[in-house]
Amino acid sequence: MKKNLILKQFYQIAILISFILGTDLFLQNSYANQNYLEAGNSKVKLIPSYRLGPGDKLYISVFKIEGYTAEVEVLPDGTINLPRLEPINVWGSTIGEVKSHITKKYQKILRNPIVYIDLKQARDLNVMITGSVKRPGIYSLANSSNSKINKNQMLTTYSPTLTTAIQSAGGVTPNADINSIDIIREVKGKKSIIRIKFLDMMKNKISFKNPLIYDGDKIVVNRAIELKYRDFRDTSISSLAPTEINVDVIGEVASPATLTLKPTTTVTKAILTAGGFTRRSTRSFIYLYRTNMVGKTILTKIRLDGSEDIASKGNTILRDNDVVLVLPNSLATVSDTVKSSLEPIAPIVNATALFKLFGS
Repeated sequence: MKKNLILKQFYQIAILISFILGTDLFLQNSYANQNYLEAGNSKVKLIPSYRLGPGDKLYISVFKIEGYTAEVEVLPDGTINLPRLEPINVWGSTIGEVKSHITKKYQKILRNPIVYIDLKQARDLNVMITGSVKRPGIYSLANSSNSKINKNQMLTTYSPTLTTAIQSAGGVTPNADINSIDIIREVKGKKSIIRIKFLDMMKNKISFKNPLIYDGDKIVVNRAIELKYRDFRDTSISSLAPTEINVDVIGEVASPATLTLKPTTTVTKAILTAGGFTRRSTRSFIYLYRTNMVGKTILTKIRLDGSEDIASKGNTILRDNDVVLVLPNSLATVSDTVKSSLEPIAPIVNATALFKLFGS
């Protein structure tokens, strides 16, 4: 009985401490399982502590004391301004650290101040996206204005995801290996690499994870060493693929042009989009010009069988910057050859005809 009473008192004291510190001591273990993602054979921290930076908007108040409420934005130099205090540098600090620092400052002029801090709006996140994406570079990704900091000082909702980040860079290129996407993240001064196998997720080989992206992350979409047709097709229909591709359809089609098409467009559908074949065109095969992974242009002769099966040889899925060439048929080729042969003597023939006409 006495032992149960001691445990009950300990539990009450622990709750009081957790309330004062702004943390939940009993949720640490449950959150821990959510904060890690398997990367190879080791576990790495998935959700880092949210650290303030320029652009974050905070609502700060002191319990039951008027005149000490302020809604502030972190300035470009990383500071905030509060009533009766000098500018405070919060850049790189967590909400808990800032709360503790402000409390110590106010303790010099107030009796037992209880400081509350809410993140009203999170700043945009700066991330680097490199590798096999259409537009590699540094991107600012918008955070939701309703972002929340949980009791463990971790931003767990409303942050951009991996797929959102890659789409902001134009999507993956045809030579991307979506089974080898790395998120390089620095947590407490240590760099961690999280390997994402998106293709295996699509094939249900592993559980689905679309990790959140945080400020300072670097995303690397690795290039495929060897890409099978089926893997390329799965990549083309994934949410990581570009929403559109540009393909040149030239030669004997009704409307030769550079077309903006869906990533899963086949050769046949591209020709139909360009108005279809002309009466002069060869309809049994076309030529496809494609730049491979090392930048070399490859010419492929593709036979058309009219099948709508995207796995069929005649309906190869097109890639960005492909060129489809439709040649003239044999009759048109002979006609063009005869016409070209007669062009040099055409003036003489015409002059002779006129002479006969007027001479008679």
